Amino acid sequence: MRVISYFINLASILSFVVLLLWSSKNLFGDNNNERDNNQYMDMNREQQSAVKVILDILVLLFSGCAIFNKSCKVHNGSMDRMSIGDLSGSMFMYANACFVSFFFMLQTRNGDENNNNDNNNQYYWAMDEEERLEYHQSIVAYVSIAFAVVYTILSFTAYCEGVSIPELLAEDADSWQNLSHTEIAKGSARLDMLQHLWSFLSPATVLSFLILLIITGEEEDDLMRNDGNVFNLLLVLVWLVIVSIALAVKGFTVLGKKSKDGTLGVGFLTGGVTSFSWLLFLVFLLYTSPLFEERRPEDGPATATALCVLCLFLSSLHLAFGMWIKKYRVSISSAIPVDDEDDGYIAEDDTGFVHVDRRGMELA
Repeated sequence: MRVISYFINLASILSFVVLLLWSSKNLFGDNNNERDNNQYMDMNREQQSAVKVILDILVLLFSGCAIFNKSCKVHNGSMDRMSIGDLSGSMFMYANACFVSFFFMLQTRNGDENNNNDNNNQYYWAMDEEERLEYHQSIVAYVSIAFAVVYTILSFTAYCEGVSIPELLAEDADSWQNLSHTEIAKGSARLDMLQHLWSFLSPATVLSFLILLIITGEEEDDLMRNDGNVFNLLLVLVWLVIVSIALAVKGFTVLGKKSKDGTLGVGFLTGGVTSFSWLLFLVFLLYTSPLFEERRPEDGPATATALCVLCLFLSSLHLAFGMWIKKYRVSISSAIPVDDEDDGYIAEDDTGFVHVDRRGMELA
């Protein structure tokens, strides 16, 4: 598992580095000498879309590097459930970021099919600016969907590996048993606060994306439909709704009164919420251009501007929420009640084998 994880992480990083260098050279290399600072704000549709391709690759590249660094720390350090859950949650959201990249870059234009087939059969050097952009978008889309599937499987495998590990070994139980009543009370108060915040943040996130999805589905601009902008935005919104619902359910499960996930669930929620903020920031970058100039029909639906602002706001909230969980996750984990049906684990200490619950507390 460790070797496979290293190989996949390195493969994703190298793939996006190659895509970044190749796309930067071919989409901007020919025009660098012709563009100055004043012309930058007057970019045409193809040039703006090329910038989004580069930003998309950059976010996926930096996110992949962060996951690789986290994976190295987990596999080279202590294989505890919380760290593995954090890694699994981060991989899960990275996979969803790749899905969003695929849906955004997917070519859905309803143009002349014969003309499109002729373009696909052209040599790369013979393509014009628009055809070359579409070619790069297609390559990024297919690479993204490939790694989306791979990281989804890798996240599930890592979570299953964490489930198989006992919550705490007996020699680690002392650190939990030595918690003072004051620390336990603080952990319980923080847990209650997180439950209330999550009960507001997660439904608001789901509801916001649902409203935008409904409004976008009612767009009637023929130019936008033929250009594929509405359909791509619908795909992105549908996926954001699915991911936000899944994250909301997981959050209520982990922070619930009877959670069987323990520190594994707290770790997954920490990595998932923090990485979800990066996913939302990616969506903000992909739809940010209409904010800086007067909207045109080719900029896409008006809801794209609303999605841009919403994702930037929600990204900040989820990042703050994730950082708060990460800071107090040990005390929060100590405050989560143990399920009465939990039979615990058999662990070994200096005196022999002992029966401990999922927090390392010795059972009778």
